[in-house]
Amino acid sequence: MTLTPVIAGLLFLWIIFILFWKVMAMFTKPPVERAPLAERMSYNIPLFIGFASLLVSLVPWTWPPLAEQIIPHTKYSALFGLLVTAVGLGIAVWSRIALGANWSHTIVLLERHRLVTHGPYAYMRHPIYTGLLLMFLGTVVAIGTKGGIIGFVFLFISCWFKLHSEERLMIKRFPDAYQEYARRVKRLIPFFL
Repeated sequence: MTLTPVIAGLLFLWIIFILFWKVMAMFTKPPVERAPLAERMSYNIPLFIGFASLLVSLVPWTWPPLAEQIIPHTKYSALFGLLVTAVGLGIAVWSRIALGANWSHTIVLLERHRLVTHGPYAYMRHPIYTGLLLMFLGTVVAIGTKGGIIGFVFLFISCWFKLHSEERLMIKRFPDAYQEYARRVKRLIPFFL
């Protein structure tokens, strides 16, 4: 795949995401309790497969079947994909800022953990996953490869497993408050899912 302005834009957005996450990770609370390793693998393995499928599809000589074009690549699909990726980044960054020191890359209870229900969390219980899924979906639409589509499916599976694990931990830590919050607010898409 050649480096077009849209592909360069996608790379730029993903680099911002990665750098922002690395910097913000320095300001988290220490963990008190972690999810078991098997539970962590249930979402980390599909996450790895998802990103690997997307990356391999961008380098056609690594595994040509994954680089097969499924979504027609047009100027409009590429720009739409770039826009969706940017919106996803915005949601993810807004969500991460709202969480503050309550964020962790693994499922944990943190010292002085509090239930965050403001900002994007007033509309979705897992807006970081919504943002990440939108970023990935936008990238898939922009590049249109079979590997990207397969990767998106694996990323969705990863997010679905991880959000269920997180919710079990939140119910354990905030039994009444989290269940009331879950009755009011959908998981990933406001008013729908």
